[in-house]
Amino acid sequence: MNPSLMRIGLALCLVPGLLFGLSLLLEHRAWLWDATVYRCAIEATLAHGDPYNFVGDCTGYFLPHTYPYAGTRLLAGLASLTGTTVLGYLYILAYAGGGALFLYVAGRLGASPLAVTFLVLAPAAGVFVSELVSGNIGVPFYGALSWLIWREAGARPVTALGVAMAPFKPLYAAYVLLPFFQRREMLLPLAGVIAVTAWYGGDALLFPAHFADWLRTAVEHANEVPGFGFSMLVRKSGIELQGGPWIVAAYAVWAAFVLVLTLRAVDRAPTLQLRAFVAIAGTALLLPRLKEYDCLMLIPLALTLWPTLDLRERREWLALVGGFAIVLPAVIWWLRKLALVWGTSPATWRNLVDMRWLVQNQGAFLFAALLAALVWLAFRSRDVARPA
Repeated sequence: MNPSLMRIGLALCLVPGLLFGLSLLLEHRAWLWDATVYRCAIEATLAHGDPYNFVGDCTGYFLPHTYPYAGTRLLAGLASLTGTTVLGYLYILAYAGGGALFLYVAGRLGASPLAVTFLVLAPAAGVFVSELVSGNIGVPFYGALSWLIWREAGARPVTALGVAMAPFKPLYAAYVLLPFFQRREMLLPLAGVIAVTAWYGGDALLFPAHFADWLRTAVEHANEVPGFGFSMLVRKSGIELQGGPWIVAAYAVWAAFVLVLTLRAVDRAPTLQLRAFVAIAGTALLLPRLKEYDCLMLIPLALTLWPTLDLRERREWLALVGGFAIVLPAVIWWLRKLALVWGTSPATWRNLVDMRWLVQNQGAFLFAALLAALVWLAFRSRDVARPA
């Protein structure tokens, strides 16, 4: 392909993300909205012991608190010692540190600041820009996880991280399975599962009313904002209308499919580091409710994989994974903006930065890219034991 045309195409793919970021941060001044939920829950716990009924300026906040009571109570206990403001600043520092750690590892893997910048701004028309400033605890988690993988820290720290996240982000307990995917280890993941089960068993026994409130709030929010991944498939297929047993059966089939796919893809990864990032991608697909920030791990996966690919494989990867994650959402964004050029819609800043359609569908593009990446890795045609 003509290098000049390639550069123009890449630039066009960056425009939606740049505009989205500018609008989000400068015009709407939107950042740390998920962190605000944590603050509201802690303040409610300190006020009347119930983190699911916000008080003060948090009353009517557009996001509910969907995390377990025991973990929230632990944070409230810390806030009572340090003060809510101090704890908030400590969280912001930890969040910024985790996000910086993620970008640092991506830079070390890619050895090109331009490549990392592109992979942050371009996917799904810029959704990673918003995820990195959302304040969601998933961002520092993936920063820490990618750093552990890059440093080749071993299975124990990775499992410990998954267990430590369980009180605050229940679905991330699934990452205790990483040693199984990477090395077929059984005892360490089993110990992690037992620890997580004991935590939630104690939560349910000691705080049954709050535990029930958490489950109710989490299920209601998941139904209202179902996210992507398996939950999207359930919603689009109509299985949710068939009732709980059908959903459980469907998830069992989905989990078996992802499990087999991940094990095959890991076996065909030529380096230990790549095996780890492939295992993370497979574990993410096991999450019943996938969110956009869960797809951040596509970045270190792509950067680690790229040097191992030959020219034909690079073209396949760009067409398949890059097509879903970057090109397709960018093309749709530009097509929707043609109305401004043709004059059928007023050429205003508000219409230019209107991202409502993409905001609702960005995660679907990233889910398709993540699934495509795992399928491609599992069935890549080259003998991966032979160097490219």
